[in-house]
Amino acid sequence: MANDEQREYFNDEKRVKRWPTREPFTEVAIAPLLDAASLQPGMTVCDIGCGGGMATLQAADLVGETGAVVGVDISPAMVALATSRPHPDIVRYVEADAQTDALIGAPFDSIISQFGLMFFEDPVAAFVNLGKHLAPVGSLHGVVWQPMETNLSFMAHRMAARGFARSTPGGSTGQVGAFAFANRDIVDDYLVRAGFAPATWNLHSLIRPSRLDEVVTRQTLLLAGIDEAVVDDAYAEALKELEAVTDNNGTVHCPLEVQVLSTQLAA
Repeated sequence: MANDEQREYFNDEKRVKRWPTREPFTEVAIAPLLDAASLQPGMTVCDIGCGGGMATLQAADLVGETGAVVGVDISPAMVALATSRPHPDIVRYVEADAQTDALIGAPFDSIISQFGLMFFEDPVAAFVNLGKHLAPVGSLHGVVWQPMETNLSFMAHRMAARGFARSTPGGSTGQVGAFAFANRDIVDDYLVRAGFAPATWNLHSLIRPSRLDEVVTRQTLLLAGIDEAVVDDAYAEALKELEAVTDNNGTVHCPLEVQVLSTQLAA
């Protein structure tokens, strides 16, 4: 079955339990994503990799009671979390693999994704499948990370990249993982091979003031694969790096460097 590793990763009990503490970081990117999508009342929308449903709900606000929004996630635990939260009748959450499965509610006027496009084993196959579910003049919009080096909130990944351990999911170029779509040329190649036009890209620098323990803890380092024997060293290095973005009250102002892609099926 495709994407088994991601299915297991995002259904891990510890990660699911921690998910609400990560959402505040990713939520700040919903606004530029939905600005790019320009959703209107009555539209049908699919949210790929919906997680806990935060972008799904905001999309529902924009399309209104005459529209419809389907939140899709490969993780049954994430779908359960999203479903447990209050949501209007126009929202439906579905467990599915957007790389291979038929998606209910198609054709969609817009497919959106808040940090969900980077985790497909076969991005070209995934974009082909998404294209099959778009209306003829539908559009695809996704927010993805810029390179890891510019994103201090990914401290576990940064420490792993410096030799403390190997982090999962993967690295910054080409592999499956948080930063797999950091390289815009690679993503455009995927899109064109899948029948889409090259994307229009908009870059955003966002700030989400946070407590230190929302950014990094020894437990999050361990969870990301840092070896227990060096976790104290990794934590100390992370704290040192965060000093530059920490104010006198102890609030951490992490830069969140993201980019929003927008595209349509090629003519």
